Formats: sequence, C-alpha cells, structure tokens
Amino acid sequence: MTKQRTLNLFLGLPTATLMGPDSNATQKAAQSFMSGPHRWMADDVEHHLEIGSVMIASQPVGAMFDDLLTDKGEMPPDKKVLLKSKEIAIFSIGMNTVEMLVVAQGAPVERFTAGENIGVRRLLELTNSSGLYSLAERDDQLRAGTLDLSTAQPIWEREVLGLIEQKWGTLFRRFAAIIVVGGG
Repeated sequence: MTKQRTLNLFLGLPTATLMGPDSNATQKAAQSFMSGPHRWMADDVEHHLEIGSVMIASQPVGAMFDDLLTDKGEMPPDKKVLLKSKEIAIFSIGMNTVEMLVVAQGAPVERFTAGENIGVRRLLELTNSSGLYSLAERDDQLRAGTLDLSTAQPIWEREVLGLIEQKWGTLFRRFAAIIVVGGG
C-alpha cells in the first residue's frame, strides 16, 4: 500500500542564518533540498511526500505564530489586536542558538532582534572542559537531572542575560507580550 501527500512547508531557520552574508544562498539551498518528491518506508508501508513550496522565516517567527494562531490556523480577535497594534517579543533558547525578535505592528524591529550561538550546547560544553563526554551524553545527563551545573550555569546565565541586556535592556517593559520558547 502506498500513501502519497503533497504539502507546502514552512521552514524555520536561525535568525543569524537569515541575516548573514550568505543568507540568500542558504535559503535557496534549503528550499532546493526540501522541495520535490520524498520517499521512505515505515512499518512496511512505502510513503511518498511531495513538497510543493518551501517558505522560510526565522524560528522566532514560527514561535510567534504558534502562539497567535489556533489549532485551526485562525487568529482570535484579541491576538489580531496584539499583532497589529502592539509590540510582541519572542525569546527562544535552542540547542545551538539564543534568539530574540520583537514585532511591532506586524513587522520585525531590527534593533531588538538578535541571534547568538550561546544555546544549550554552550552550557553543555562548559560542563565538559575535560572532553570526557560526548554532547549527546551531556544532553542525556542534563535531561535526567544528573548533570552538575554548579560551575557552568552561572557563566552561561551571564552570557544569555548579557545578550538580553545588550538588545532589550529595560525596554522589555514596553512589550505587550513576551513569548518564551525553546527546544534546547
């Protein structure tokens, strides 16, 4: 039995990737890689997926719309007001990056937008100065609650809080909403 679907894809990439000098080439490469036919086997069933189009935005934009839209893809009236007339901040801690985005009246505010490679990977590296563990082993220890963070966490917190201070300072008080997300 074969199952086939055609989908349009919304792909979130790190903010720094979309702002760098190679951003156009990176976006085109991602779109080329993701679009077109894909085939795989799962549970003895061959699956086919056709990606019709690939739209690319920053990961924080995806987090914002996840917060603003219902499961049916609709935006409630109170969320429409928030998007159209207020400032919304998104703060995202991932495995590799910490990203910040502010949207005012539906458009990004460049002075409040940043992305740095100081995500959870950085914390894990700080706990592994001797190099005795792989990143995956440290990640497992972190998730199990068995990783000693007493030395590394204050250093990492200063790096993350330094980024927040640099980009937002005390101006975060003016944001109507701050959406905090993370996959790290």
